[in-house]
Amino acid sequence: MDFRLNEDQQMYVDTVRRFVKNEILPNILQIDRSHEFPYGIISKAWELGILNLSVPREVKGFEIDAVSSALIIKELSYGDTGISTSAMCNDLANTVIAQHGSAKQQKEFLGPYVQAPLLASFCLTEPGAGSDNSSMSAFIARGADGKYVLNGAKCFITNASYASQFTVFCKVGKPTAQLLACCIVPAEEMFRDGKPNLPAKPRTELTAKGGGRIVLGKPEEKLGQHLSNTATVTFEDVVVDESQIIDSSTSSTCSTTRGPWSPPSAWGLPGGPSILPCSTRASASSSASESATCPWRGRRSWPCGRRWSWRSWLS
Repeated sequence: MDFRLNEDQQMYVDTVRRFVKNEILPNILQIDRSHEFPYGIISKAWELGILNLSVPREVKGFEIDAVSSALIIKELSYGDTGISTSAMCNDLANTVIAQHGSAKQQKEFLGPYVQAPLLASFCLTEPGAGSDNSSMSAFIARGADGKYVLNGAKCFITNASYASQFTVFCKVGKPTAQLLACCIVPAEEMFRDGKPNLPAKPRTELTAKGGGRIVLGKPEEKLGQHLSNTATVTFEDVVVDESQIIDSSTSSTCSTTRGPWSPPSAWGLPGGPSILPCSTRASASSSASESATCPWRGRRSWPCGRRWSWRSWLS
């Protein structure tokens, strides 16, 4: 096996090393003591092309391979792990869209990050559940007017005070449901007068694009990584359109904990039952023929053999 870097990979390493040497290291101690969010440095990293590494070629015009992405993150972290955490949080939030969103969703929700150094937040952790996604209580349900509404609180969310879009994992129908969904919630404030709206200071409240409030808590005081913003996020009657829900109904006939959009294997999240997008839950009434069609039978799967739909759980 050849561990030598190819020409492109070495170029990324050299470029990021120069960036760290010139833009981060000279004043890092002073910046760290100030606890001031380094939006200026992150903006320069975006201009250099080392943000939004997961955005696909169809949206960005080029792609960066996994090894190069790891090398970029490693070199940026040498300057400061707080800066690299906030800079790379866009990929934590947007990889979900890049890997499992439709072409239309990728263009709509990833396109703005190609246009400007906007930030995104990945919302999974909750005050009463931690990162145990089966115990979360944030949920999406159909309202009286037929629209989908998201309610719930998330904590320890990176970039929350400066984010323009939130990738939110939630229960479907009610807080105690077993089925989970992934919603993309852009803020109305993402653009102002047709131009990207980059916040100069931490925000305390946003308006969701479809309606409803996004309330942002006070930035957390941490022992380390002072240059990475962390805060709580509360979604209050946030209206979610169907186009904002990541839907894999066309890509699988069987739902499993290692399914087409299951976080444990795809995104490195904690294991255990996660996304369970199945309209027919396993039960004593499940027929032998249904079980036989499931290649994951005996592996904590839902033996359905038919295409699932989150819509049936919200009706």
